[in-house]
Amino acid sequence: MKKTTLNQVDLNNKRVYIWGACERGGVILDCLKKLDIDVISFLDNKKYGEYCSLKIVPPLNILNCLDENTIIIIGSLRYDTVLDIQNQIEKCVFSGQVLTSYDFYMMYERKLMFSTRRISYKIDYEKLISNWFNHFLDEVRFWRYQVADDKGGWHYTYRNRFKKREFDCERIKNETLIGDEIILDVGCGISSQYGKYVKGKLINLISVDPLAHFYNEINRRFVTNLSSDEQVDDVRFGMFELLSAFFGKNYCDYILIDNALDHCIDPLVALKECLNVVKKGGIVSLRHHTNEAYRENYHGLHQWNISTNENNELFIWNNTEFINVNKELGENVEINSWHEKGHFKYSPFGLTVSNIKKLAELDENANKWRWAGMVMNCMMKKLSEVSYATEMTKIMC
Repeated sequence: MKKTTLNQVDLNNKRVYIWGACERGGVILDCLKKLDIDVISFLDNKKYGEYCSLKIVPPLNILNCLDENTIIIIGSLRYDTVLDIQNQIEKCVFSGQVLTSYDFYMMYERKLMFSTRRISYKIDYEKLISNWFNHFLDEVRFWRYQVADDKGGWHYTYRNRFKKREFDCERIKNETLIGDEIILDVGCGISSQYGKYVKGKLINLISVDPLAHFYNEINRRFVTNLSSDEQVDDVRFGMFELLSAFFGKNYCDYILIDNALDHCIDPLVALKECLNVVKKGGIVSLRHHTNEAYRENYHGLHQWNISTNENNELFIWNNTEFINVNKELGENVEINSWHEKGHFKYSPFGLTVSNIKKLAELDENANKWRWAGMVMNCMMKKLSEVSYATEMTKIMC
């Protein structure tokens, strides 16, 4: 099996197989059709018959017969499944090339996606606000059981957040911090993951999250027997789309957003609000799992994808909406975006990173009060539901 480097593989005149008769495999097949690349068949250990009008073949029946003119594209985003497929191929006499979903996305799918999608951004606020309130307890449940609880899979990261001393954020490491900056960590979760000291001086780093009151209560219950190097600060309440209502305009020097913009009701309005809160010359810095909503099949709060195209322009999109952030924000900002590979287990499409520098004031959110009214209405409706009270009691008690 030949190891592949990006931009190396030409699919023309090759015998192409997709390993995985699944939804992701179907997406890859559709992309290949648009590229006029023929696929011989799907390979799958557990499924038989046909998928997307192509025959499904047991891989062990043919792997040893495939020559160097063959390319296998792994159509799975599951880490353990990909490892198992790679192990099966390694055990066979296979001289062709293997592409992961990430390889295919970076070589072909990304270019096709951004060159064929039409710009459209029409938010159904009532639907998305209702969805947010219907699923935000999933987020609380994760931090309660997977992070704060000592039996949780991510508990090892919990106390480390409170022990972190020196401020460390690679995305703004080239910026000069002197220690008197105000930094908001918005959508921080149960606490900020960044330290609060620069050159031995305590900086004003404020943790902000719309679920702050839940997280503060969880911390009060689970953070016990503090050591001398641990500091637990309350998270402040604030919603992305109304951020300037909580902090005012030109309040801070930096805003950090990690894997949170994709959970927003309206991520474009959220970005604009962040830029209203940051000072002129300040930076809104993003780091997200690329295409997280797609990977999560648009479940729960995962409703938006954050991506870059080949020109490193920043995009926000889902099944129906698609917006070029660079063009939308225009000359009011300077955007520096890039793509990082990341760990396939958690980021099968890599990471999207972007620093957005504010150059000029943006327009006010004209619908802010209407938006706030819809949020309040949905919140009160949710609070009136007996099932919500029961589920919240189960999580928090």
